[in-house]
Amino acid sequence: MNKRKYVIFILLCMTTWLQAQDSVKTFDEFFVTGMKKIEGVFPVYVAEKEVYLEIPGEYIGREIEVRGQIDRGFDLLNRPVTGLGVVRIMSPDKATICFQKPFYTERILDEKSVYQQSFSLSNIQPAGDSYPVVAYSKEQGAIIRITEYLVNGNDWFSYNHTFIRSLVPELSELTKIHPFEEGVSFTVRRYHGVEAERYMFSSSAIILPEGSIPLEVTCVVRLLPQKKDQIRLADYRIPYRTLSFKDYSQTPYCMVEDSLILRWDMSQPLTFYVDTLFPKEYFQAVKEGVEAWNTAFHKAGIHDALQVRYADRKIIPAEQRAFISYDLRIPGIKSDFICHPRTGEILSCRLNIGHGFLKGKLDDYLLSCGASDSRILADRYSKKVEKELLQNEITEEIGYLLGLRRSLSKSSCGKTLKVGDDDCRTIYFGYHPFKGDQNCYDEREKLRQWIEHNLPD
Repeated sequence: MNKRKYVIFILLCMTTWLQAQDSVKTFDEFFVTGMKKIEGVFPVYVAEKEVYLEIPGEYIGREIEVRGQIDRGFDLLNRPVTGLGVVRIMSPDKATICFQKPFYTERILDEKSVYQQSFSLSNIQPAGDSYPVVAYSKEQGAIIRITEYLVNGNDWFSYNHTFIRSLVPELSELTKIHPFEEGVSFTVRRYHGVEAERYMFSSSAIILPEGSIPLEVTCVVRLLPQKKDQIRLADYRIPYRTLSFKDYSQTPYCMVEDSLILRWDMSQPLTFYVDTLFPKEYFQAVKEGVEAWNTAFHKAGIHDALQVRYADRKIIPAEQRAFISYDLRIPGIKSDFICHPRTGEILSCRLNIGHGFLKGKLDDYLLSCGASDSRILADRYSKKVEKELLQNEITEEIGYLLGLRRSLSKSSCGKTLKVGDDDCRTIYFGYHPFKGDQNCYDEREKLRQWIEHNLPD
């Protein structure tokens, strides 16, 4: 009886597999009259309102980053949203593409470990989200349909703000497809329900009869480069944000709890682009707040590490690694970044400044420093003090975006926040480049010796 059930199960699996194979069209069947192909790292096909993405065969097994942001709408500008993150492209069969999200809580970091093969065989990873292959291109790239994920879905990116109400799906439309050097971006105009009374006297909103206003969102699919993992292991004495894991290669008898730090790949300068709508009177404060960290990078052996530029009209914000914006909806400064779950490399970040936060900062400054700073006594809304406070806030947030838990230095009344000796030592630990081919254990041992000589008690 059990043997019969087993045979039936095998037959069902074979039937399902054959049906999946039959669903894959030839390219001539797929490429209908009127369809448009957009060349790029990931070719895109568009036919009326349908969108298809081609996965070239050589990218099977490679990693991509899928992220999104709110470009504009509801008084928001370039606000990050929750994205799919880093996934690996897999192809379990000719009829399926999977976006796999491996877990890295257990590892063997030593590539030469004798346990590497047995560990890889036992540490089986989930297949991930699957996408049916519609057809294969003439170059044998797998073509998948992605319309729903861009226009109406929330699988590839999602956002959750109380003031953004339910989506009106029939009004959503894809407005722009832009291939760039590392991937492709898709800009979508969605319409969401809104409290119409709030926007009755606002010239920034177009309220439709259904009580909806537009929200422009961009989704970016970026192919991650193939390179040796640059992992830097953490030390409890240095305040970095970390990823924890269990390492089975440090001792043959048991696993070791360890962690690695979050940091950027600084093999090239990191440019923070500033949105064109950012108030020009504050640009210099932002620039100096970011570049204040170059002192620490210089001492770590990296020159001109951080740069600040105004984004011109050719720059698409969602495609940039680092972007700074000023909007009107949410007061305060908010920063966010995406990191690689295996290496800890920070891949992209956003720094958003919400209009209205400076008034509260000026009030606090008046109470704490009014007796010692004549500028705030003479003018409660002093522009000099205002820019100084903004610069200090930017410097503090950049420390966070560099992977630090927070910068250690503090500013005093009437002075800008300086990147101090403790900050410089922290940057040195995380970013100092080592020459030669060394593994992460050797690097940490050298850094621990450096800590013993340089870190105060």
